[in-house]
Amino acid sequence: MTSCKDIAVRARTCVVLVVLALIILAVNTVQLFSLVFLIHKPFYRRIQQVFLFTLGTLVAMVFRVLSGSKLFFYGDSSLFTSRLPGQFIFMSNHVAFTDWAVFFILASACGFVDRIRFIWKRAGQYLPGAGWAAYFAEYLFVRRQASDIDSLTGYVDSFVKSRSPLVLAFFPEGTFIDGDNLEYVTENKEFAKGRDLPEMSHVLVPRTKGFVVMMDAFKNVEDAVVVDLTLAYASFRRQKEEFNYLSTLPLVETTKSRKLPGLIDMLSSSTAPEEIHVHCSITRCKDVPDGQSSAWLLQRFKEKEHLLSYFTENRIFPSPLYPEFKSSEITYFEQFILILWAAFFLGFAYMVSLTPDWLYYTVCGFFGIIVAGSITFVCFAY
Repeated sequence: MTSCKDIAVRARTCVVLVVLALIILAVNTVQLFSLVFLIHKPFYRRIQQVFLFTLGTLVAMVFRVLSGSKLFFYGDSSLFTSRLPGQFIFMSNHVAFTDWAVFFILASACGFVDRIRFIWKRAGQYLPGAGWAAYFAEYLFVRRQASDIDSLTGYVDSFVKSRSPLVLAFFPEGTFIDGDNLEYVTENKEFAKGRDLPEMSHVLVPRTKGFVVMMDAFKNVEDAVVVDLTLAYASFRRQKEEFNYLSTLPLVETTKSRKLPGLIDMLSSSTAPEEIHVHCSITRCKDVPDGQSSAWLLQRFKEKEHLLSYFTENRIFPSPLYPEFKSSEITYFEQFILILWAAFFLGFAYMVSLTPDWLYYTVCGFFGIIVAGSITFVCFAY
């Protein structure tokens, strides 16, 4: 039987989703009009940086505060203490949908949320709200076909040659393993065996072709780096065992023993992972020998295998642990961003109310569909 507390959690989650959906849809409208500035690409990208910064800060704050997760950081602390270059590669092992939330939290905390752009599946650009915002912000959408290499080459070169800020975020594994695609683990092992690659049980063999293209382009950028994260989630609740997580168990484990948090779970402290462990390694692109990018990436995933295996046994990474990241505090700047978005949305709503009746009812009907969809999603997500 659903308790009153669970109902309250669902209601709050629904409200958060509806508000975020409406704000993002309002942003889509403004982004649509900003397309006129495409005649000058660098200026257009500056406009999108403003949207990425304010919207990314809001999204990161929502996930960070509502989840209540404790974030533990290991490895290279220069991610927080030093100013990173304007263009670099940001990658990680792919554990679950929650990884997107962690990327936004770290990008906001480290000051590059306005530059981050993800590599998404092509279908994502058709998603109302978030997908459209990503399309206008020039995320890279791929089909997982041979033609993607040409698209990636042209995409990276356009940013590098124009010196536009870019943090290209992606997951070299291409996907994560859950109860619906366990057969992919077997295929991955056969692929590794056929090419005399080491067999790994905690990560998939990374896809190297796209990474090689990125490295070839970023080596022309002064001080460009590869920020490589290793993520692990853990929860040990006594009362709600269905929300206990230990993401570092071998990939072949069933979903009963290897549970993964979902993106919707990050909107409540009762369902989000209690602990998020992040190991960081930073390497200058120029320090990777020419023609060795593929081998370097494979070596990085061998090291991830060791880190995740160690974490499974010890609940900690074998590296210096830095002070816990304060996740539940809302800074004064974030309060200002909240006020700014509230003013923006109210102003947008007022402008819509002044439009002709046919347009007014069309917009309200569309927003109503989004609200109904958010409510339905929350009801069936738990």
